Amino acid sequence: MKRLAICIGIILVVMSILLITLNFVGFLDGNIYSDDDTHPSGSIKTIEKDFEPRSGLIKLKIEDPVGMIDIEGYDGDAVKIRAEKHVSFSSIDKIKGDMGYDDDTIVVSTKTPRHLIYPSKAKVYYNIKIPNDLVIDIDAESDVCSIDISNLNARNIDLETDAGAIAIYDTNASEIIAETDVGSINLHLKKCCDMDLKTDTGSITVKIPKDSDVNIDAENDVGSIYCDLPLEMETRGIVEHKIVGVIGSGRYRIKLKTDAGSIKIKGF
Repeated sequence: MKRLAICIGIILVVMSILLITLNFVGFLDGNIYSDDDTHPSGSIKTIEKDFEPRSGLIKLKIEDPVGMIDIEGYDGDAVKIRAEKHVSFSSIDKIKGDMGYDDDTIVVSTKTPRHLIYPSKAKVYYNIKIPNDLVIDIDAESDVCSIDISNLNARNIDLETDAGAIAIYDTNASEIIAETDVGSINLHLKKCCDMDLKTDTGSITVKIPKDSDVNIDAENDVGSIYCDLPLEMETRGIVEHKIVGVIGSGRYRIKLKTDAGSIKIKGF
């Protein structure tokens, strides 16, 4: 009886591995439904929506995306959101995406399907365009998603993802908070601001004007720390991999933390 139970257990494990493998390589992707376009790797559907600004400050909240978010400034009058849904094992309409105003906040939410054994390889690519003459607050939280932000005038940026890289380029902001469990964080800012950046596994790179008034606190457990800014007061840890220093008045607080990964702070 015991041997029979062991044999049944082994068979179940082998069958599970086989199903996962077949699903992963695409052999179980036969039931594909497409509204807009069909590809060998699955289905794609695009949704586009414009929002008229209700004030000079745009508040944007993004919930539970799986895929990629690209937010950029442009010469225009409306907030433009383009969502491109991809799925390779399920109905394309099972990816639920909602966009709309909640009071004065534009809320973008996503629900993606899951297979009982293996994720159904569903993802959404968001491209969001913000008029250059507006200021934006961004609050984004996701499980598996990379986030790119460029050419924005922002007030507060708050980003959190379990797995995915975060990049912010050529952007003005008052405060940036970014956290990812697995992924790199890269910032290249036109001018400095308060920032709190954290990743468990991944590198952090920050580029700011070399004459910025900053108070830097950077720390990692495994990896190197490099800073080419002329810090006036500096403490470098030997065992703890830590660097603390001030430039000028120390007006802007920069806190960087990674458990495993390098940290680079560069001036330009």
